[in-house]
Amino acid sequence: MVYLFLANGFEEIEAITPLDILRRAGAEVKTVSVNGNGLEVEGAHGVFVKADIEISEVDVDSADMLILPGGSRGTEGLKESEALRKIILDANESGIYIAAICAAPTVLGELGLLKKRRATCYPSLAGELIDSGAKYKNDKVVFDGHFITSEGAGTAADFGFALTDKLFSRQETDRLRLSMVYLMYNKPTLRDKKNALRKVYSSRRAAIPDEAHRIASEKIAENFFASALYRESDAVLMYLSINREVRTRALVERILADGKRLALPVCFENGRMTFRYITSRDLLVKGKFSAPEPSAECEEYRGGIPTVCVIPAIAFDKNGYRLGYGKGYYDRYLSRFDVKRVGFCFEELLVEELPHGRYDAACDAVITEKGVYLIEKQ
Repeated sequence: MVYLFLANGFEEIEAITPLDILRRAGAEVKTVSVNGNGLEVEGAHGVFVKADIEISEVDVDSADMLILPGGSRGTEGLKESEALRKIILDANESGIYIAAICAAPTVLGELGLLKKRRATCYPSLAGELIDSGAKYKNDKVVFDGHFITSEGAGTAADFGFALTDKLFSRQETDRLRLSMVYLMYNKPTLRDKKNALRKVYSSRRAAIPDEAHRIASEKIAENFFASALYRESDAVLMYLSINREVRTRALVERILADGKRLALPVCFENGRMTFRYITSRDLLVKGKFSAPEPSAECEEYRGGIPTVCVIPAIAFDKNGYRLGYGKGYYDRYLSRFDVKRVGFCFEELLVEELPHGRYDAACDAVITEKGVYLIEKQ
C-alpha cells in the first residue's frame, strides 16, 4: 500500500502525477487528507480533490511507501500534523520508503531524518535542507537508503517514475515511459544510458564464478603476451586489478622479466592521473581506489617510446569502445600520448555496441580469453 498525504495548498502536479504513474503501474495508492475536517482538500491552484481516507485510517504496518507532495502552504499543513509526524517516524523505523518533493523534503529535515543523507528539494529551500544536516544535491531525483526526494513540479514525472522503479522494476518503468510517450520528449542522456548499462554489466561480471574468473584472466594474459601489440612495445602502462576486473597483478613480474618498462597509474582528487614506472613491487604504496600505486619517488612516464596501455573497463564492444567507471581518467590522460590502447575483457562482456560520445576513444584491440580482436578504426 502507498499512502499519499494531502494538506490544503498541496501542489497539484506533484501529487497527481506520481499518483497517476503509480496506479498505471498497478500500485495500490490511497490519498490521505491530513486536514482533520473531512476528505476534501484544496490544491495550491484551486483544484479540489476528494481524498480516499482520512489520516486516522492510515495503517503504517501495511505501507510500502509514503509520499509527501510539496507546495509551500501544503508543506506547512503537513508539518502541523502531529498524526503525520508519528506516521513518518514509525515508517522510518521500519525502513519503509518515504518520498518527498519540492518543499516537502523539509518536513523530513525538521524531523532529523536527512542528517548526513543525500537529498534534494525546491532550489530556494536548499539552505534549509542543508541546515537540517542533509547533503544537498542539485538533481531531479535523489536516492539515499529508503528516502527519495525530488526538486519540484517540473520533475514530478521523473519523481513518479523513480517511485515505480523502487516498487516494481526498471523494466516496468521503461514500459510506462514508452506507453506515455515520455521517452520521445525526455530521451535519456548518454550518461543515463551508460549508468544503466554499468549496473547491468557489473552484475553480470560479479556473477562469473571465481574459478572461471581465474582461468579466463590467465588466458587473457597469455593472449596479451603472445600479441604483436605486446611484443612490439618497449613500455607497458597497466592497471592493477581490483574487485572483479580481469586479474592483472600477476603480470607485473613477467613484464619486468621481459625487459619492458612498466608504469602503473596514480590518480588524484581533481580527476587527474599520471603513470609512474616501477622496477619492483617494493615501490608500491596504498592508492586512491584500493589498488596499490607507485610512490612519489618513482619516475613519471613521459611517452616517446613504443607503448601499449591496458585499460580497465566493465565491458567493451566490438568497435573498441569501453564502458568505464564514469570518471574519464584514462581518456583525458591518454589524449596526450601516442600509445596503443588494449582492453582486457571477459568474452561474455564483449558486446556488439555500447553508447559512446565524441570524446570517447576506441581501443586498438580487445583481448578476451578467446583471442585478440583487432579494431579497424574509421
